[in-house]
Amino acid sequence: MNTDSWIQVGSTIVTAAVSVASIFAANRLGRRDYLNKLDVQHKSERYHQLYLPLLQLLINASPVGLNYSNFSLLMSAHTFEG
Repeated sequence: MNTDSWIQVGSTIVTAAVSVASIFAANRLGRRDYLNKLDVQHKSERYHQLYLPLLQLLINASPVGLNYSNFSLLMSAHTFEG
């Protein structure tokens, strides 16, 4: 084999390797983006379904009647439906 044929074979191998690597890189980046969006969505749901009702409950509760030792009973009495 002469030098030109080796260059052509090497070029073909490099082209195939770059193509396969780009497919894996695109898949990994897409998966990472999806997982980040899913994480943000879960945090948003948690904020709207737990933290906001909890804060509203604490703000609206009477300071005299609010007993922190029975806080779990207070939380179970309140529904966290959005």
